Amino acid sequence: MKTYGMKVARGQVYFYNVLWGIFGKNNVPPDLLLRGSLERKARPYIVISTNEGNKSSTTCNLLPITRRNKTAIPSQVQFFYNGYFQVILTEQPITANISDLGNYMFTVSEEVLQQLEKGIAIQFGLEDNFYLNQFKKLENKIAILSNQLSNNFLQKEKIFFIDCLDFFMECLLKIKIKELDFLYENEFKNFCYIEYMKTFG
Repeated sequence: MKTYGMKVARGQVYFYNVLWGIFGKNNVPPDLLLRGSLERKARPYIVISTNEGNKSSTTCNLLPITRRNKTAIPSQVQFFYNGYFQVILTEQPITANISDLGNYMFTVSEEVLQQLEKGIAIQFGLEDNFYLNQFKKLENKIAILSNQLSNNFLQKEKIFFIDCLDFFMECLLKIKIKELDFLYENEFKNFCYIEYMKTFG
């Protein structure tokens, strides 16, 4: 599936070579190499630019993907696809013309996208922003669940609610903001769990 005249979406993976954007797909010198560890092969790339921008722009932002059974840098993201471990190289973002992209390959899951958001945040020193965004999402989920609480609340729903609270507290404890120092104390976390467990009876 070619991308000429089409729009791409965040999380989609396309075959691409960074040199296509410079020379064109059919004009890349066969003996041209990039220096150091820069990716220079035609390989899968994942779209990371927002869909709002993808809809109106002729370019998109990409990250290269390589086959590897482990990550070499903490910010890199690993997932399993088509019988192989794949690693997204968050340290090597590029901008590409959408019309230069090769064939569409696949779309990653929401779980991989969430891991990718965290990896990008780590790579660019934006961890606090990542956890604040997660905090807002969880706050909305917990508010919805709280409104559904009743004496007939199913056990599996209680477990799901507790799991949400667990991740909620994890995010809070990783937000490095001076005004929230009291959240780092174990007493606060323990108090929250005790009170919520009382709610469940």
